[in-house]
Amino acid sequence: MLTVVYLIFDEGYTASSGDGLVREDLCTEAIRLERLLAELMPDEPEVTGLLALLARRWLASKWHANSPRIDIRSPSAVDPVTSQKITAPQPAQPAIARV
Repeated sequence: MLTVVYLIFDEGYTASSGDGLVREDLCTEAIRLERLLAELMPDEPEVTGLLALLARRWLASKWHANSPRIDIRSPSAVDPVTSQKITAPQPAQPAIARV
């Protein structure tokens, strides 16, 4: 049953046909079915784990689709949450200095 629910979600998340890449109806139905399974089998870690995976992927895709695109290389890049300037990551320094 878990495989079927995952396949329903996967088809919705990356639709193999149709106009859109994502079919929200399939994704939300798979999550609804998985929630029902989690209520019926609360002691099954595979059920809980799949629900967590589906919810995480779905929420991450929704956040990513609505988030602004930020080029951290731009000197004027600002984090939209904290309103602080974003600086590009610096290369890691070696833990031990060379002699």
